[in-house]
Amino acid sequence: MNHRLLAAAIVLQFCCAAAWCADALRFRGADYVSLKDLTGEGFLNGTTELTHWGRHIVIALPDRDLIVENGGDRIRDRDGMVHHFERPILVDGEEWFVPVEPCAPLFGYEIVTTDPLVLAADDKRLELGRRDPFGDYPFARVERLRPEWRAARLTRSLEVSARRGRYARSVALPGDTVLVVRRTVWLDGVPWLVVTIDDEMLESFLVEADRLAASSTGIDVEATRIARLFAAARALAKNERAIRHGPRDRLADSVALTSDLCWSLRPCESRLYDMVAERAAAGRTASVTQFVTGRWMQQYPFALDDLLRREDRGDYHQTWGLHSWDHPKSGNFMNAWYPASLRGDTLAQEKLMLEWGIAPGIAYRFPGLIHDKTRLETIIDLALVPVDCESWVSGMRTNRPPTRIDARGGSILLVHGNGNEPGGVERFADWSVANPEFDFAPLALFLDPESAMRDAEAEAVLVVD
Repeated sequence: MNHRLLAAAIVLQFCCAAAWCADALRFRGADYVSLKDLTGEGFLNGTTELTHWGRHIVIALPDRDLIVENGGDRIRDRDGMVHHFERPILVDGEEWFVPVEPCAPLFGYEIVTTDPLVLAADDKRLELGRRDPFGDYPFARVERLRPEWRAARLTRSLEVSARRGRYARSVALPGDTVLVVRRTVWLDGVPWLVVTIDDEMLESFLVEADRLAASSTGIDVEATRIARLFAAARALAKNERAIRHGPRDRLADSVALTSDLCWSLRPCESRLYDMVAERAAAGRTASVTQFVTGRWMQQYPFALDDLLRREDRGDYHQTWGLHSWDHPKSGNFMNAWYPASLRGDTLAQEKLMLEWGIAPGIAYRFPGLIHDKTRLETIIDLALVPVDCESWVSGMRTNRPPTRIDARGGSILLVHGNGNEPGGVERFADWSVANPEFDFAPLALFLDPESAMRDAEAEAVLVVD
C-alpha cells in the first residue's frame, strides 16, 4: 500500500467523526493553525482572550486552561509548566496562528496525517488545507556576518542593492561616492558588504565584495563624516545619553517620525502608515524609520511584507533601524545583558533583516530607551548610532523631560506601530492635523555630528556643575 492509500485509510477511521475544515498556514517549512479554528465550536470548543497589555493569550478549553505568554514564544500548561516554542505564534491582523506539531500534546489533539493535514480530538476532526503565501519568497541564506569598519571611495559608477528578495531594487552610485563598510556577510554563498554612504542621508546598501573592490580605493575611515558622528555618539554616551533631536536651526519645520516594532500580539497600526502615505500623496515630505525587532519580524511576516510593499510602491520614504532581537520589557532591559550578549542579539537581528533582503541601517534604538554607558558603547562599537527620541508621542502631553515633551522643530518622534499603544497613534493623528506645517523628514537629517557634539558638550557642563 503506498503512502497516499495509507493516509486515506487512516482518515477513513474517522469518517464517523464530526468534520471541520479550515486552512493551515505554512511558513518557512512549518505548519500553523489559526487559534480561532483550533478552539472553535467545530473542534476544541474553547475561548481565547488577549490580556496583559497584548502580551498573553488566555485559552480556556473544556478540560484544560493554557496561557500563551511573553508575546507568543512560550505556553504555560495546566500544570504550570512552561514550554518554549522554537517557532513562536504568527500574527496576521487579528488572527493568531500556533505551530501545529508542538501544540498537539498541549491542546490535547492528535495529528492523524500530515498529507493531507488532519487533526483529531475525541470524536471531532479538523481537516486543514494548506496555504503558503511565502513559499516562493527568496529568503537569503545568511552566513559569516561580522562587523567591519573601513571606508572606500568609488573610482567609477557602481550598482548597489537597496533591497534584495521579492522587492529587489538597485541604485547606481556615481564615481567619487564615499562608502563606509560596516558589515561583511555571505549571502547565498557569495561575499557581500553592508555599506553606508558618507553623507547626510546615511543610506545603507548591499554590494558584492568583489565588485566594490574592483570599483573603489580605500581611504581613511576616521576622516569621514560618519566617524565624526560616532565620535559625537561616544561623547553623549559618557553621560548615558543618545541622540534625541536634530539641528533645530536647519529643521525648524521638520520632525522625524520613527515607529517602534517590538513584539506584540495585537494587529499592527496600518492607519499610521496610511497617514504617512496620505501626507506623501499631498506632495509633502513624508518619511518614517522602522525600528524593528527580530521577534516582531519572526511573528509578523504579513505586516512586514506589507511595509516592504508600501516602500516598493513608493507610498513614502522608509528606512530601517534596529531595536534589538529579543526586546526585554521589564527590569533593567538591555542593561541587564552582558556586552557579548548584546552584540550577539544585534547581529541576530541583522541576520534576519538580511534574510528578508533588507540592508540594516545605521540607527539603533534601545528597548524602553534604557541604556548605560557600557551598553551604548557596545552598540557604537558595532558601527551603529544610538537614537532615543524627544517626543514619545503617547506621553508627550505630560511634558516630562527628556523624552515625553511636546514635539517641536527638530524633534525625533516615537510612535509604536505594533499596536501596543493605540493612544499614541491617535495622539499623533491629532498632532498632525493641528500642526500641518511640519514635514516628516528622514531621520538621517537629525543624526548630525556637530549638533550631537554640541549636545554632548552642553550635557558635560551640566554634569560638572
